[in-house]
Amino acid sequence: MVFLCLEGSTDEWSVALVENGKVLSELAFDQQSSMAAQLTPAIGQALSAAERKIAELNAIVISSGPGSYTGLRIIASTAKGLCLGSGLPLIAIPTLKSLAWQAIESQKYDCIISMLDARRQDVFCCIYDGQGTEILEPSLITLTDECFDPYLNGKVVVCGNGQKKISSYKWASKVQSGPSQCQASTLYGQARLSFEAKNFENIASFSPFYLLPPNITQSKKV
Repeated sequence: MVFLCLEGSTDEWSVALVENGKVLSELAFDQQSSMAAQLTPAIGQALSAAERKIAELNAIVISSGPGSYTGLRIIASTAKGLCLGSGLPLIAIPTLKSLAWQAIESQKYDCIISMLDARRQDVFCCIYDGQGTEILEPSLITLTDECFDPYLNGKVVVCGNGQKKISSYKWASKVQSGPSQCQASTLYGQARLSFEAKNFENIASFSPFYLLPPNITQSKKV
């Protein structure tokens, strides 16, 4: 089973070819401003490095958000175009769930707090128990000293780039640091389950889960 995986929810976007859990090729970039121009060539490079063609794939997998409005939109529109042209199914994996599963697969935790940087002291956050069951749905949370009090019992890990915001809060010393980056290749595990269940997206109507409206600055020109 071979998937083309695309991750664009943060500035660190990536493209990967994964076959039966083995990463055949993966390219990572750290400037989201270049995504619009570089995504399609990067997909071509990843396919070439893995010696695969689109026709040999089983599905195209994307991170569905929340996260960057621009990155998610570019990834989704590119994937939808590829799916329409190739007839491949589209699989969308929640970004915060993908992050949490990186931690779940590494060791046993009682609670996984998955968070991505949003504006100011806000984070996109979802919380899971040790088996990966969602116990707090994806939400926009403003960090405070008390915001995670109900979830800090036992062995707790924080995943995602939202970690960079937590050091000043009193609960920071009570949690472990987990994976910080979203990676295209880590979408594979959840995508395989979706593929086996035939849980595919409607290509025409699919839209990423932005959670926040785009941060558009109003022109000051009269």
